Amino acid sequence: MNAVSPETRKSLIAFGESIARAEGVLREYHAAVPSAFTGQAAASRATIRENARLVFNMTWTKAVLFSRAVVDSVNDGNLLVAFQALRSYVELVAAIRFTVKRMEPLVKEAVARGQVSHEMARSIANHMQVLLHGGRFNWATYFEEGAAAVVDRKRMKRTRQDKQRFETNSLRIGKRIDDWGKESPAAEFIYDYLTDLVHPNKGSNLVILAEREGGPVFDLASSRMGMVIFERIFPYAASMCIRGMKDFQPFFAMLGADELEEAGTH
Repeated sequence: MNAVSPETRKSLIAFGESIARAEGVLREYHAAVPSAFTGQAAASRATIRENARLVFNMTWTKAVLFSRAVVDSVNDGNLLVAFQALRSYVELVAAIRFTVKRMEPLVKEAVARGQVSHEMARSIANHMQVLLHGGRFNWATYFEEGAAAVVDRKRMKRTRQDKQRFETNSLRIGKRIDDWGKESPAAEFIYDYLTDLVHPNKGSNLVILAEREGGPVFDLASSRMGMVIFERIFPYAASMCIRGMKDFQPFFAMLGADELEEAGTH
């Protein structure tokens, strides 16, 4: 707290309070439904409800862990890791926002009709499947056949259908950030800023620049330059993430509510 300005101190305090609130949400929201975490995009109302609960719990858990990592790393003087965690938090919110924006029209249409069609239910389920299972790494092949099989599969020439299926079922964070940037250019700027600080670029080099009598050196000691860079991005990135969780998480809580179970799938 003493290493930052009064304004940044306020942001750090608010960030700590957000962690406590998020931990409270997780304690109050009991939704242990591992049976839904199967990778099967079922279109039943029950599965949609269970997957919504899984997404809700999964995203809040990650938000807490990323936030704790930011706080712990700043306190340890390891700003490289702090920026890594903060960027991961931004990516998480970008993925949540993108998914909710795609699902909202489907849910509103279902509400207007008074029923959920099978096609609509499958589309809703698929969006949550990407959050739960999307990615570039083939975990199923790895656990079932080993690392060599993963390498062999990656070397195989993929058909157009395979590529299209990959694009549909993969969580492409760049696309999520671009979409967010169209609505809020600040989101794209914040992400680009943080990305340069975690990749082997000039930004990450500046973060580990420490002052010595003979001049600046790369060192493990606390970096004044690193704290300047931190103060110039943290309040905005943290506020954007906290606001994003507040704005978009109620959507999954609503989909996972027990009272919606009575709505049929036709």
